[in-house]
Amino acid sequence: MFFSNVSSPCPVHVLCSLSSSVICTVCFSIIAKAESVFFKMKRKIVQSDRKKQSAGRLQQSGQKPKDLNVKARSQWQWTWTKMVLLSVCILSVPFLLHLFSDSIDLSRPSDIGLNHTINMYLTPEEGVRVGVWHTVPEHRWKEAQGKDLDWYEKALGDGSPIFIYLHGNGGNRSAPHRIGIANVLSAVGYHVLALDYRGFGDSTGEPTEAGLTIDAVYLYHWVKARSGNSLVCVWGHSLGSGVTTNTAVKLLEQGEQFNGIILEGAFITGRVASDQPVQHPFIWFYWKFPYIQFFLFNPLKNNIFAFPTDENLQKLRTPLMILHAEDDHLIPFASAKEIYRIAKKAQNSDKRVKLVPFDGSLGYLHNGLYKDPGLPNIIREFMQSTECPLLFKMKKRINKSEIKFQSVGRLQRSSQKPKGLRVHARSQWQWTWTKMALLSLCILSASASIPFLLHLFTDSIDLSRPSDIGLNHTINIYLKPEEGVRVGMCLQKILTPLMILHAEDDHIVPFASAQEIYRIAKTAQNSDERVKLVQFHASLGYLHNGLYKDPGLPNIIREFVQSLMT
Repeated sequence: MFFSNVSSPCPVHVLCSLSSSVICTVCFSIIAKAESVFFKMKRKIVQSDRKKQSAGRLQQSGQKPKDLNVKARSQWQWTWTKMVLLSVCILSVPFLLHLFSDSIDLSRPSDIGLNHTINMYLTPEEGVRVGVWHTVPEHRWKEAQGKDLDWYEKALGDGSPIFIYLHGNGGNRSAPHRIGIANVLSAVGYHVLALDYRGFGDSTGEPTEAGLTIDAVYLYHWVKARSGNSLVCVWGHSLGSGVTTNTAVKLLEQGEQFNGIILEGAFITGRVASDQPVQHPFIWFYWKFPYIQFFLFNPLKNNIFAFPTDENLQKLRTPLMILHAEDDHLIPFASAKEIYRIAKKAQNSDKRVKLVPFDGSLGYLHNGLYKDPGLPNIIREFMQSTECPLLFKMKKRINKSEIKFQSVGRLQRSSQKPKGLRVHARSQWQWTWTKMALLSLCILSASASIPFLLHLFTDSIDLSRPSDIGLNHTINIYLKPEEGVRVGMCLQKILTPLMILHAEDDHIVPFASAQEIYRIAKTAQNSDERVKLVQFHASLGYLHNGLYKDPGLPNIIREFVQSLMT
């Protein structure tokens, strides 16, 4: 079964809930058993105390009890014994949860309900193998059934945007909140590649800051080689936000860049001052269960991380969106505001850097943003606002010319005259005007050039051969309603039952027309069942010709046709 609704219960959630229930039941059983043992121990202590008291009375009366060797056991011994056993029960909970997490076979994502996801392994370095889950867009889930890795690789070139998901510290790619983000992105219509860094999940190797960055850079190049002209973006959560900015800077050095960056629950920096050895941004991870987490489970315990997100953001010019819950209990919301301030100052733009806060009353904390019903629209709007790569290339040329001009200025101030060097100054205002001119050209093209080209293209199509434009199950015919007149039409059935489809934001035929048509037809047929009005909300942006994009349209049509058969 495919869970198309992102708010539907994920099998992993169900399994975790069941495991938590089982663990709690086991712990309660242990505690109950411990209480029984405690009661017996306490009764023995009381009996021994009474025996000692009787022995004292015997000694006072001159009597010596035979073989009487009893040590005093006081109330504090009972209290300490109880505390130790309760501590063992509490510490066993994360241990059992960790064992359960490791019991998931990450090579079979379909076992936990991800039936449009495939597992694969990449080798970023010799001796290092990292696990990756590739989830295709939700509208392709049926097509994905039973497909192999080759099909998934080719699917990356279908034109849909692609997100590389870099998760936080601890656990692996099967964590419920990480699957939740993948489901949201898939539902919006994007590919998702969720990476387990070296040392995490079933990935081999030891995690280091440089190693995690190498893994992410390798995955980007692997995706880029198969994605054609598709947008490639990155989503970094918690620890993944540091990996994201490191990777973005490394790609910038190689002449590449992400088309968009989303940071969720991001921290400013992981640097640790010499006089403040405990101010690591993930020290909370060790505070929770110090013995279990630090000495047994945490794969980062032997490494020191810097992750200079603040410095990296000063170098980046990629569209950026920061998502953060105001009640985040691990990384305070103040970190998101500081990251926004740094990035906004570096890019000098309100449009290319966005901060989206989530109210503390929602209770999302550090890992729950995927539950927000408005998240798909937030992501969709951000992707629509990403800037054209052409502008990035032009800006890079302008920056290079500015550097060249500055070097010329230094030569002139030192009385040196470079031979044949004619350089015109290009300042920031020129870049701004260039950008405005290009945007204006795009707008004019949309209003004038595109309709003209579409008209030419339409007239060049041979309408008598629908197979030439991919309609291989369509035939063309001509009818003669009267002498000398020939009308071209498709094979369609005209049925009495009526369904009216209309977008509320239709800019050509107002939605009021659909309401009036519905009123007239309903009155004529005197039936609510044979006449239906289906409206599409204006926020979807379908306008006059875009209803075919709606993912729910097939079900609407199917229900209408089924109503004809009853």
